[in-house]
Amino acid sequence: MSKRKWVLGMIVAIAVSLGAMPLQATTYYVVTDGNDNDDGLSWSTAFATIGQGIIAAGASDIIEVNEGTYYEKITMGGETIQSIDPNDWDVVANTIIDANSNGTTVTASGTLTGFTIMHGAGSGNGVYLGGGSLTLSNCEVRDNTDGITHFGGSLTVENCKIYDNSSEGIAVDEVDGLTVKSSLIYDNGAAGIGFEYDEPVSGITVLNCTIVGNTNYGISDPENVYTETITNCIVWDNSDDLYNCSATYSCIQDGDSGTGNISSDPCFVDNPNDDYRLTAGSGCIDAADGNVDPTTDILGNSRYDDSSTANTGTGDPNYVDMGAYEVTGVVHNQDQDIWYTSIKDAIDDANNGDEIVIYPGTYEPILPAFFYGKEIIVRSTDPNDWNVVAATVIDGSTAGTLFVFTDQEDANTVLSGLTLKNCDVRAVWTGNASNPMITRCIIEDNAVGMYYGNASPIIIKNLIRDDNHCGTDD
Repeated sequence: MSKRKWVLGMIVAIAVSLGAMPLQATTYYVVTDGNDNDDGLSWSTAFATIGQGIIAAGASDIIEVNEGTYYEKITMGGETIQSIDPNDWDVVANTIIDANSNGTTVTASGTLTGFTIMHGAGSGNGVYLGGGSLTLSNCEVRDNTDGITHFGGSLTVENCKIYDNSSEGIAVDEVDGLTVKSSLIYDNGAAGIGFEYDEPVSGITVLNCTIVGNTNYGISDPENVYTETITNCIVWDNSDDLYNCSATYSCIQDGDSGTGNISSDPCFVDNPNDDYRLTAGSGCIDAADGNVDPTTDILGNSRYDDSSTANTGTGDPNYVDMGAYEVTGVVHNQDQDIWYTSIKDAIDDANNGDEIVIYPGTYEPILPAFFYGKEIIVRSTDPNDWNVVAATVIDGSTAGTLFVFTDQEDANTVLSGLTLKNCDVRAVWTGNASNPMITRCIIEDNAVGMYYGNASPIIIKNLIRDDNHCGTDD
C-alpha cells in the first residue's frame, strides 16, 4: 500500500470514529442579573433570561438556572432546563417562571426540573405539550388557568405539586402517553386530572399520587373512552373522586370498588394547611402495590416498612404507602394526641407525664431542645428494636448540641431508642444536678457523644461509637 493511501485511510478512519462519538453536552447558565449579550458559559457570564439560554442551546444541552423570578414565556426545543438544586423544595419555590398572566408560561418538549411555574393565564396555561415528549419533575405548577395542558405527545410528570390552578390540574386530550407519579394534585378549580378527548386513548398511568380537594373531580373521564391504570393513590375530598374510571390499591373517599382499595380516613398531618403526609394509624401506610410503585416518594424518601403497622399491601416490597408521601418521620405527643413535624416543638409543648413518640426517619431539627425539668418520655416507636433505633435519626448536621438537660431532671425524664449523630459539640448535654435516663440510643459521629458536668445521668444499654473527641465527657 502506498504511503499516501495509508494516510488517507487513517484520516477517513479517524473521521468516522469521531463522527460516532457522542457530542458533549454544553451547559449554559442563567441568573436574574446576568446579561443576554454574554456567552452564558459560566455563572460570571450567565444570561439574564431562560429564553436566551434556549436560543443558545442545542437539543442535547443543559440550561442551569439560578434562584429568582423570571418574567417570561419560554418555548423549549428538547433541552434539559434545571434549577440549581431540583431536590431542594426551597430552591424550587424560589426559582420561578412567571408569564405574568399573559399566555402560556412554558410550551415544552425536553426535560424541565426544579421550577415553580405560574401565572399562565389569559389565552394560556402553565405548561403546554402539543407534541414530542416532556419530562416534568420536581416542579410546582400553581396559579395558572390549567396547570398542565397535554394535547399531544408523551408526558411524564414526577414528584410535582400541582395546585391552585383555576381550571384543571392536568387537562388531557389526544395523547401518545401520560404517566403521573409521586405527585400531589390539590385545590384546583375543576378536575385534578381531566380527560377531554372523545376517542379511545390508552397508555395512561397514575401511580402513588395524592389528589385532594379539587372542585369537580379527582380524576375524570367523561366520555369513558380512556384506558387508565390508577394505582396506589389517595383520592379524597373532591366533589366526586373518580368519574368513569377505576383504581386499585388506592384510598378513595367515595368507596369505589377495586382490588386493594380502602375508604378509611387517610389521616393527613394537617389537611387545612395542605400538609398531606400521613400520620400514624393511617390505613394507607404499608397498604399499596409494591410491584408498580416508584422506588422513592415525592421527597426522595425510600420505601420504609413501618414496624408498628401490619403490611396489608401486595407485591415486592409489600410495605409501600399509598399516596405521594412515604411515612418516614412524624412526631406524636400520645397523651395530648397532637402531631408535630418538629421534635423541639413537641418537647416545648409537653406537660409532665407526656410521652412523645418519634417515628422512623431522619430529622434535622432546629436545636438544641431543652427539657426544662419536665418529666416526659421522648422515644422511638420501638426502643427494643435496634433496626428501629437505627432508622430514627436525629442528625445535627454539624450543629452544636441536640438535647440539653440542665434543670434538675431525674429518672422520670427519659430519652430512649434514637440515633443521635453529626453534632460538632455534644449530642447530649447534662448539668446542674440533672439525672435523666438515657437508654438504648445509638450515639455516633459527634464531637462528644455525651457530656455531664455536676450531673449523674442514668446511662443504660446505649451504643456510643465513632465520636471524634470522646464518647462521654465530664
